[in-house]
Amino acid sequence: FRRVLFRSQDLRLYPNPVSGGEVIVDFTLDQKREMAFSLYDIRGQKQTTMHFQRVKQGRNSFYFSAETLSSGNYVLILTSNEDGLSKSLPFVVTR
Repeated sequence: FRRVLFRSQDLRLYPNPVSGGEVIVDFTLDQKREMAFSLYDIRGQKQTTMHFQRVKQGRNSFYFSAETLSSGNYVLILTSNEDGLSKSLPFVVTR
């Protein structure tokens, strides 16, 4: 039995590709969790980490700006600090 943080139908990042403005991540959690949202470029270099103390159980939305990102491929990694489970969400920035 493999534990997962999100089922695919419970997680969505859009728009993708993004040309600027906000990126939205909609997700559903089975319980309250302390979550870290980390942004990496395609070379695996961490760009930034955004922490939340607690994210509520149920449906959630997370927004971040793509205005300062250069054109290219990125990966947003969502990690549960309680159990270390994570999910990668690739996306593309076009200018």
